[in-house]
Amino acid sequence: MKIAIKIEGLAKLKSAFQEVILATSDFTPSWKAVQKEFFEIEKAQFQSEGASGKSGKWKALSPAYAAVKQRRYGSLPILQREDGLYESLSRQTGDSVYEPKKGELVLGTLDKKATKHQRGGRKLPKREPISITSQQAEKLVEPIKKGLEKKVRKLKL
Repeated sequence: MKIAIKIEGLAKLKSAFQEVILATSDFTPSWKAVQKEFFEIEKAQFQSEGASGKSGKWKALSPAYAAVKQRRYGSLPILQREDGLYESLSRQTGDSVYEPKKGELVLGTLDKKATKHQRGGRKLPKREPISITSQQAEKLVEPIKKGLEKKVRKLKL
């Protein structure tokens, strides 16, 4: 006795799965949306002087430096003396880092002050310009999820 099973549309199904595999190995279509969300997170981080990030509110300026900063630059928020750091982390500028690859995206800034503030030091309190909460991380992943869902819907699986 022989039993034969014929699966109709097997080639189409295999092709669709290959598309899903390709979509999960190349996220480049989603990277610009992730960058946009990163910029929104960073705007909130600077506007709240760190309070919206995982590290919490940044340490206040020393009274002496606050007075000097006020005289020279006016009443600008912390880490926004010249706005270069803020600008490079909240919108695309010459100092912004945007390095998209299939399976990863590097975002950040070339502004040398960023590392100093991120780590802190002997004379410089730690004020993390980039400090992502778990909720913010979920927002960064959302464009990737939407891209995959769109791809799967298009394939009609």
